[in-house]
Amino acid sequence: MKDFLSRIPLFDERFERQMRLCAKIAESVYASCAPSADKSGDILYQPPHRNLAGGTEITGYRDYAPGDDLHSVDWGYCARMDELLVREYKSSARQYCHILVDKSESMRLVPPRAAASKLDTATRLAAILAFVAVRRNNQVNVYAYDDQLQPAEHAIGAEGDIGFALRFFRDATETESKKSTSFLNAAEKLVQLDAHKGAVLILTDMYDDSFPQGLLLLQQAGYSPRVLRLYSDFERGVGLYGDITVVDAETGRSWNLTITEAQLKYFQKKFNENTERIRKWSLRYGAKFQNVYCDQPATQACLEALGLRK
Repeated sequence: MKDFLSRIPLFDERFERQMRLCAKIAESVYASCAPSADKSGDILYQPPHRNLAGGTEITGYRDYAPGDDLHSVDWGYCARMDELLVREYKSSARQYCHILVDKSESMRLVPPRAAASKLDTATRLAAILAFVAVRRNNQVNVYAYDDQLQPAEHAIGAEGDIGFALRFFRDATETESKKSTSFLNAAEKLVQLDAHKGAVLILTDMYDDSFPQGLLLLQQAGYSPRVLRLYSDFERGVGLYGDITVVDAETGRSWNLTITEAQLKYFQKKFNENTERIRKWSLRYGAKFQNVYCDQPATQACLEALGLRK
C-alpha cells in the first residue's frame, strides 16, 4: 500500500498510520465492553445477527423464551444462577456498510483560515471508517454523489482492498462536480442497485433540499441511514465580520454584505437553530445523526463518530 499512498497527497503514509491507530483504539475499547454495553454513539454499530443455534464465541445469556431450542440452555450456568437462561453466540455472518460522500461544490470550498476543504476531510474520514468497518467483518461499498450516485468499481471486503477506496476517493476530489446536488437521486440509485441492506453512512454538509426525502426512501427500503454532517468555523460565523462577499458555490450568485455584531449574533443563532432542525428530522426519518467539525484532523473526527471521543 505504501507505493500507492506515496502517489496520493490526500492519503500519505502518515495517514495510513493514523488510520490503523484509529482501528486499534476502536477494537481495544470494544474488546473491553460487555456485550450489553450501550453502543448507540458508534456511527458504524450494527446489532449482530441473532445466533442462538451455535457459534464459536458465547457473547452472553438471556432469559429463556417459549420456542427457544433447549439445546441452547446452559444447564450448569442456570443451576448456579437459579435462572433459566439461553446462550447467545457471536455470529460470523458478514454485515454490509455503504459509505456515501457528498462531492458537491459547497463541499469543495476551502473556508478562510482552514487547511482543507470539507470534501478533503470527508474523504479522509470515509476512508478511516471504511477501514474500521472492514476490520469488523463488514463488506464496504463506497460512493460519491452530487446530483447522481457514482459507485466504486470494487467492494472492500478485506484490509488489502482499502487501496480501491483510497483511489476512488482521490478521484472524487479531483473530478469536477455538477452544479446541482440531489441526495434523493443518489438514494434512488442505491435502491435500484439492489445493494445489500445494511448501514448507509452519508458524509455531507446537507445543503440539499431533497435530503429528507432521500433519508425516508432509504429507511423504507430497509437500509439503516446514518448522517455525518460536516461544518466549519466559517459556517458558524467565526471571523464573519465587516465587509464580505458571499458567493453561492452552485449558482455563482454573489452578494456584498456588511456584517455587524448584531447580525453576526443573529446568524449564529440561526445556524444553531438549523442544526437542531436537521438533527430532529434526521432522527424522525430513522437516521442516526452526528455533527462533524471539519477543522480538525480526520482521525479525531473518526473517534468522535465511533463514540470514543467527546
